Amino acid sequence: MYELLISYLLFLLKGLTVVGLLMALIAFIVALRGGQEQKDVQFELLNEKRQETKKSLLQQFAKSGTKAAKQAYKQYLNTLKSRKKLDATIEKLPKRGYVLSFDGDIKASGVKALREEITTLLNVAQADDEVVVILESPGGSVPHYGLVAAQLTRIKQAKLRLTVCVDKVAASGGYLAAVVADRILAAPFAYIGSIGVVLTMPNVHDLLKKNDVNVIELTAGKYKRSISAWGKPTELGKRHTKDKMQAIHDQFKELVVSYRPQIDIESVASGEYWTAKNALALGLIDDVTTSDTYLSELMATAEVWAIKTPKKRNIKELIVSSARAVTRVVIEQLSTDQTMTS
Repeated sequence: MYELLISYLLFLLKGLTVVGLLMALIAFIVALRGGQEQKDVQFELLNEKRQETKKSLLQQFAKSGTKAAKQAYKQYLNTLKSRKKLDATIEKLPKRGYVLSFDGDIKASGVKALREEITTLLNVAQADDEVVVILESPGGSVPHYGLVAAQLTRIKQAKLRLTVCVDKVAASGGYLAAVVADRILAAPFAYIGSIGVVLTMPNVHDLLKKNDVNVIELTAGKYKRSISAWGKPTELGKRHTKDKMQAIHDQFKELVVSYRPQIDIESVASGEYWTAKNALALGLIDDVTTSDTYLSELMATAEVWAIKTPKKRNIKELIVSSARAVTRVVIEQLSTDQTMTS
């Protein structure tokens, strides 16, 4: 029994060593490449994708053997006798649309890809084309979401129609970005609004004092570090910080009013949020519908292209996935060894 335990521990150590070496190797390779592998912006014709999907579904449906299913598939094939006919049908559509997706975190990290995608579409789009942005975000950092709004404004400056679709949430910074659109559409229970500003900061001054820990923080400038995590909050510091937050809130309200002058801004700028049904009544959005419904309607009259940037797997994701793979191998090997021993 003792020898078995020693063997098990030795094998486990070997497995952990393999995992560590693999992680180090991946980190080294990624560091050498230094992010040289740049993913290009890609276009996908959604009309064509929808037709191919429909064909595949009808084909599967026809295999059921029912007369109606076979007739539906045959009728569809007759309408698309050749690929050229499908292409010609799409080319005859009177306008074009472009679809972008933005899923925002607290630092709006997706803005890097968004700005490249917007730059790309501005090189091919023509005046009066429509851009649909499927936007989801509960908000985040003011300067980061201000940049998202500025990027979306570039679309309007190019004389393109901008529609933002919200299926789940566009609140605070998310709404700050969405409000620049010509139209905002939201799913029935999507959260909309939260026109407000918040600052949350832990303060450990009393805890440090209790444990006789003295933190030295030197500043130059009356309001440098008005409040901090280390120092004792002062009324002057809190008042100054609140004034800065109020200035940002006022700018937020001015932005909303500039794009939606019909809104009673004081009634909606309380920091509250609403579901789309109530947001419509308040003038925060223009219609209640899902992005799927809107894009389906758009494809009936327009050639619609999805624009996206394939995500690169960063070093953390590579290491985690590799570690999991190696761990599975180790566990399987341990199970095999135990079976053989018994």
